[in-house]
Amino acid sequence: MSEPIRTGVLEVENLRRYGRTPPGTRARGSFSLRDGGNAPEATLSRYYLASFRFEFDNDPRLVALAVGFWWTGDPRRGKGARAGVTGAETDLLSYARRLVVEEIEAEVTSRGNQHFRVIRAEWDAE
Repeated sequence: MSEPIRTGVLEVENLRRYGRTPPGTRARGSFSLRDGGNAPEATLSRYYLASFRFEFDNDPRLVALAVGFWWTGDPRRGKGARAGVTGAETDLLSYARRLVVEEIEAEVTSRGNQHFRVIRAEWDAE
C-alpha cells in the first residue's frame, strides 16, 4: 500500500457497551488518506482510500476500516463520489474527513443503535 498523503487524529466516544468497555469511554486513534491508484485513462478521476483505526484501552479489539472513493479534478477544487453519490465538498481533504466521520458514526450494534460518536477528527499539520 502507498504512503499516506496526509494523516490525522481521531477521538471517538463509545455510546453503547463495547465488550468490557462501558458507554462514555473515549478512544484515540488515527486516520489517513492514501492514493489508491489511477483510474482508467478514459476518465480524469483518481481513486483514493480514506482509512481509520482506533481502540479502547481496556478492550483488545481494533476498530479499523478503509473507505474508497473517486475524486475528479484538482485536490483543492474538485468533486468526490462514492457509490454513485457526489459530495458537496470541493476540497479533497474535507471530503475524505467527512467520509471517515460518517463511516465511524454509521457503525451500529446488533439492535441497530449507533455505536460510536466522533468527538474530534483533525488533519495533522503539514
